[in-house]
Amino acid sequence: MGIYNIANTFCVVLTCTFPPLSVTLLFVWSYWTMIFKVYLILYNGSKFCICITTFAFVLSLWTYYKVLYTGSGSPVDYPELRGENVPLCMSDSITMKRDGRYRYCTKCRCWKPDRTHHCSACDKCILKMDHHCPWFGICIGYKNYRFFVQFLCWSLVYLLVVTSMTFNVLYGFFVDGKWDTELFSVHVLLVFCLGVVFTLCIGVFTGFTIYQMCRNRTTIESYERQRYRHTARRHLNVFDLGVTRNVLSIMGTKWYNIVMPVGNVEGDNGGGVSFETNLAGEEFVNSRNLVARLSSELERSV
Repeated sequence: MGIYNIANTFCVVLTCTFPPLSVTLLFVWSYWTMIFKVYLILYNGSKFCICITTFAFVLSLWTYYKVLYTGSGSPVDYPELRGENVPLCMSDSITMKRDGRYRYCTKCRCWKPDRTHHCSACDKCILKMDHHCPWFGICIGYKNYRFFVQFLCWSLVYLLVVTSMTFNVLYGFFVDGKWDTELFSVHVLLVFCLGVVFTLCIGVFTGFTIYQMCRNRTTIESYERQRYRHTARRHLNVFDLGVTRNVLSIMGTKWYNIVMPVGNVEGDNGGGVSFETNLAGEEFVNSRNLVARLSSELERSV
């Protein structure tokens, strides 16, 4: 039993530390290569190139650890959602179970607000869960989604700078003969190869994430059918408020909140428990409330 506990603890620690450690090492190694193998040797210490690369490097790591340490948010953090009776805040819930009841997680023993899902990897419910990201080892959800978007954008900027500069260096070595072969470094070649791969992957995923943000739709919601408390138009995205309002509700209304990972901007006032909906969503809520009032009046009359 002791060996099992030790092995289990080791696996948990490895799972938690390997993603941030590997990402940090990749960033630091690539930055070291750019500074000491490219700029200081081949570009005579170009201050402009060093400043641009350093700025993108710092913002990439800053946003990465912001995502990591902010966390996604969970309904288990709300005591009112952990009672046996349906809490009052669930009355605004639009999504439902197959049998029409409010959603409840038997594993976490808490009520599940709209857009909340249980993550099997994290073993807990996540507010406004987007997906479980293996590069972070945690879920992307309500609280850290803005920082995740910023990480994708800044890391893409960093990758574009690194890939373009290493391509220029390799082109100068193999085609133009601009530099002596003694100055060639394998680190530059490896950074370029990895840069091309990561630029393509992160570029596609960044575009997809920004598109989802403009639609105010999570990755789970993009492929999972939602069940609303109304039979009509059930495939409509009731959380879509328009591109501008969708982006501002997530990224914030101040330019520095949009660009920099400062503050905890959470556009809606529901704390991840309730969300603003479009007109169709309001119709669903009004219809549900009307049915509830009629039912209570019938019970009183009987």
